[in-house]
Amino acid sequence: MKLKYSSHDSGIMVGATGWFWILILLIFVISFGFNWIVEEHPEFFQYLHII
Repeated sequence: MKLKYSSHDSGIMVGATGWFWILILLIFVISFGFNWIVEEHPEFFQYLHII
């Protein structure tokens, strides 16, 4: 019974850290993509301002 509980508990921890890393990865991708658009396609933001 105790072994079952501890393995379930560690599974929750792994899931939480997995989502944590996915969130960090998303933030990096978005920030890098944003910087790339600013440098490579500044006209994109002019279109945004028009809208």
